[in-house]
Amino acid sequence: FNVILILLILRRYKSPFALQITAAFILLFATNVFAYSLFLTQHIVAAFLVLSSIYITTFRPNILNDFALGAVFGIGLLVDLPNAFILFPAVLYHFFKHFEINEKGSKILFSIKTVVIFLALGLIPFAAIFLTYNRMATGSPTVLPQFMGRIANVEEQANRPEAREVKEEEIVPGS
Repeated sequence: FNVILILLILRRYKSPFALQITAAFILLFATNVFAYSLFLTQHIVAAFLVLSSIYITTFRPNILNDFALGAVFGIGLLVDLPNAFILFPAVLYHFFKHFEINEKGSKILFSIKTVVIFLALGLIPFAAIFLTYNRMATGSPTVLPQFMGRIANVEEQANRPEAREVKEEEIVPGS
């Protein structure tokens, strides 16, 4: 899919066909994309989301494009946190496409398109999933599981006194 997105982006900018094919081959064979595509890792998904966001920003802002870009940003957060920083420039660029400044005589008119709301509406469902996951994993929606620490020695953790305490009601006969 990433190769197709490269071709679509370059076609959108009316690049020559030879450049489109060259860019696709460079993506496949001069980067780690082909090697990572053989395994299910977040790198390929992140590359797909970055290319998708670039492709979406090549179009004029409308309800569908804004919602799609918000969804891509939200999915990027779910895939890996650094995607927020990688996708932010594309979202910011698309956001500023909603503003218009016109000069009429001595007056300067500033307007914003209301469809910008759909940028946030595309993000909200995925942000809700992300916050719910954090609340279930850490007890708080604002604490990230990456910063909770690791268990260095599982056996040592299991032998702690509080880990050995088991109430009689918790023991189910026959299990």
